[in-house]
Amino acid sequence: MKKQETPFTQDVEELLEKATVEEAAADVLSRFERAVDCLDQESKELFRLFLDGKTIPELSQTQNLSEGQLGEWLASIKREVIQQLRVNVKVRH
Repeated sequence: MKKQETPFTQDVEELLEKATVEEAAADVLSRFERAVDCLDQESKELFRLFLDGKTIPELSQTQNLSEGQLGEWLASIKREVIQQLRVNVKVRH
């Protein structure tokens, strides 16, 4: 027997889907913030500036590092954040 679709049931289904997506997005953001919080203070500040749109040339000047050194530092920060996410996120199958 097929379930009858009505405007009300469609609205309810859309609201449930939206709530589920918003809840999942909030959970992902929370896990990401916890992963970033595991960084040392200097790395955390650099990563936040990078995420806020500062370029590698801008950051290398403020940190007195070459662009290559700064790029390596950011790569290291990204690896650490990814590692923290892998440790703290359980994937359901």
